[in-house]
Amino acid sequence: MKWVIMVMTGAFLLWGAVSDFVFAEGAYPSEVNILLKNIAQCDSLIVSGKGSITYEFFSQLQKRSSTVENPKMPAPPDYQKVDIVYSFQGSKMRCDEKLLMQMPDGKSHPAEFHRAWNGEKTDNLTKEAIGPNGSFVSAGSVGKKNDVPYGKCDPRFNCININGEPIAVYINKNLSKLQLIGDETIENIPCKVLQGTRVMQNNMEVTNKIWIAPSRMYRIMRWERSSNLGKIQTVNNTLRKIKDDIWFTEKQQIDTYRNDDTTKEMKYWGKTVLSVSKDFTINITLPDKEFEIKFPTGLSIRDERTNSSFIAK
Repeated sequence: MKWVIMVMTGAFLLWGAVSDFVFAEGAYPSEVNILLKNIAQCDSLIVSGKGSITYEFFSQLQKRSSTVENPKMPAPPDYQKVDIVYSFQGSKMRCDEKLLMQMPDGKSHPAEFHRAWNGEKTDNLTKEAIGPNGSFVSAGSVGKKNDVPYGKCDPRFNCININGEPIAVYINKNLSKLQLIGDETIENIPCKVLQGTRVMQNNMEVTNKIWIAPSRMYRIMRWERSSNLGKIQTVNNTLRKIKDDIWFTEKQQIDTYRNDDTTKEMKYWGKTVLSVSKDFTINITLPDKEFEIKFPTGLSIRDERTNSSFIAK
């Protein structure tokens, strides 16, 4: 295994295994290339993990509704809490969620969502307390795509939908016009500010500003998205030091803004908060069965890969 030291102004010396991250030499200024390499190297230091997470959603818009899309559906709840056990190993991941589901009549019932991606298929198991006397009713399926909700609950990825890719890989693949635009401090932690642009499907350009802390293993402290209409989303990351002096997410808050159809202005939509418990451990060995769901015996499972069904044994 090779070991390297990467240095940039104001940063500490970072030792670690060389990652598989590659990019087109000369595509960005040299200081951007060094920064991306350091982010990639730190990404490679966290290879697996498992623990408890709490996901909370708070809405500031009391009259949110989906009347245009579905007039019969009520407005989403103004607050929702989901208890999660999350695990990952490389690109493999599993998410077990427990929450209260709100129904169109305003009532709610307990529900569980279990999803596991082993690199080739996703096992899905849903349990909802909608049977007689509140008994649980189960449904299962197997899919060929990764359906694990990493975007909202994987603490490695700052609650951004980056397909389970390391952050540096995502930045390199999806953002253009990358440049370092300065140095700022967040919570007394010096940060390098990286800026890049992403062109969306509707040709709207979204500016991404990313605050990176060299003294915290090049972890991301803040990620802000905006367009010509205004701010779209801000992700703030609080870190703690865990195993082997590695900095890992303790809490993430995502503030979201949406375009108001009446005023044509971006208005505050609400926030989500991801809290990672102290029992979350990293760089542990997880068995292959961790990333497979044990379906209840006798349950009919829909196999989306073959467009068929089978009975769980």
